[in-house]
Amino acid sequence: ELCKTGIQTVCKMIFRDNFVHGDLHPGNVFVSSDGKKLILLDAGIAIEHTEKDHDLIVGILADFIKGDGQKAGELLISDSNGRMVVMNDAALNEKEYINKIMGIVAEAHTKGYLMKQLGTYINIFCEIAKEHHVMLNQSFLSAGLAVKVQEGIVLSLDPSIEIWRIANPIIMDSEIRRRFIRLGIPLDKMSDMWKDAKEQFWESIG
Repeated sequence: ELCKTGIQTVCKMIFRDNFVHGDLHPGNVFVSSDGKKLILLDAGIAIEHTEKDHDLIVGILADFIKGDGQKAGELLISDSNGRMVVMNDAALNEKEYINKIMGIVAEAHTKGYLMKQLGTYINIFCEIAKEHHVMLNQSFLSAGLAVKVQEGIVLSLDPSIEIWRIANPIIMDSEIRRRFIRLGIPLDKMSDMWKDAKEQFWESIG
């Protein structure tokens, strides 16, 4: 139960609240005396991404979960080229890069879900980005590294826990919430619409 709480805490920080502890290592995670609460220490370093970058993080990981590697690859390319244009630079062999991202996502889905071992796949994303001259957004990397730290702590406590089962609904809820906000629909007036939308999302990804 404590592991579940830890996963939910980190995922809500990253994907829903957009306010992330910037130094989340085991020494900064304290368990209350009753063993029911996690207390995060040394919160002097905190990260709040821009709305654009936060949209990118949630959008890419939601695409990973839905198995849409092409869209995720296109988002990564578009963001990279948009930032490298000032250096008169751009990604190399874009189609090949997107195909590789699609391959990773497809492979991950044959073994469960990419979020099951996101930490491992972050390393692969970095290698592919280096090869194709894609500048990965630092917000995406910081979110991935935070998840990777969480993954290490949780699996050391309970190797059998399925992180993706807890993380996926939070990421998908965050994407739906942000879509409604962009449409100008007040959160307090869309509970029924939100419920229906979530059900449709989960049906669409099986």
